[in-house]
Amino acid sequence: MSASYLAAPRITEEEEQAEQASMTEEEKFAALRDLYGVMLPAALGDRWDSRFAHQSDEEEPIEKGLEELEAELNQLIRKSESEENGNRCGLGHLNTACVQEAKRKLPQVINSTEHRLKFLRAESFDVKKAAVMLIKYWEERITIFGEDKAFLPLNLSGALRDDEVGLSMGFITLSPERDSSGRAVLIVDQSKLERKNYTRNMMLRVVWYVVHAALQDEQVQRNGFIMLCTPRNAQFDQFDRKMESKITHSLREVLPVLWKGIHFCHAPGFYELIAPNAKYLLGRRMRARIRWHSGSFRAVLETLAEYGIKPSCIPTEFGGEWNVETGKWLEERRAKGL
Repeated sequence: MSASYLAAPRITEEEEQAEQASMTEEEKFAALRDLYGVMLPAALGDRWDSRFAHQSDEEEPIEKGLEELEAELNQLIRKSESEENGNRCGLGHLNTACVQEAKRKLPQVINSTEHRLKFLRAESFDVKKAAVMLIKYWEERITIFGEDKAFLPLNLSGALRDDEVGLSMGFITLSPERDSSGRAVLIVDQSKLERKNYTRNMMLRVVWYVVHAALQDEQVQRNGFIMLCTPRNAQFDQFDRKMESKITHSLREVLPVLWKGIHFCHAPGFYELIAPNAKYLLGRRMRARIRWHSGSFRAVLETLAEYGIKPSCIPTEFGGEWNVETGKWLEERRAKGL
């Protein structure tokens, strides 16, 4: 296992320092604004400038965005068809056939305002980026769920009907409360993985399900996500580089998620072998939005609070107030047909 991490692409401390030094002031403040949310004025103190405030009350250009997204999708589909006929248009690896298949088999989802708004919000209403993400989403959905389940509802009796083992592990959980900035809080805990009982694609489907559960809240679509990685009780052989690569790809490029920050809490000593690869996978933008927390439970809770992450969002296992009951959460969602 250690050899696989050492041989994998990674970012060195020197490269990361150079990357941070190359950031513009605007990029630095954007990262801080994402990390701290409403807590930013207190975090910056005398350096606070109202110009860096996030204009969350701005009206969303919904009608315009939806109209332009449809036009952009149609244009990409036409270009793809042109490439198939021998005319190279520079689309690269985009596979628009998956979108056309979704339009035939699940039009009530892919054509809905609700579905498309998630991608527009994830890309801050940049329609070109939103269109590319939407195409990648359907391509990846078919890949990980298979043709037989990709066009079923993403609920426990539909596309996730055979994934009970992975769902019940609690590898990734959604806090019942948003943080102080209205962001969803996802907890990832590798110690919950029972290697013999799951496949990589199963756990990827589980991640998709939990993310979609969070995206049912429009406030989360607008305010974004925070991830807490809590590997304190994990063993080294519970880390799977290939699975981490698949999950990170989905979270970065495929799922309509507006990422605001990733917090690593109580990382064990061996994590220094894993961290360079994990940071490489996260990419430049998210590397600027990583924070590390160590020390006692109380000390970590105090530093998380500086970012607006409340004890009620933290599992009791790590000193917080949230009693995680994955089985109960699944039962409640199943009863609602979710």
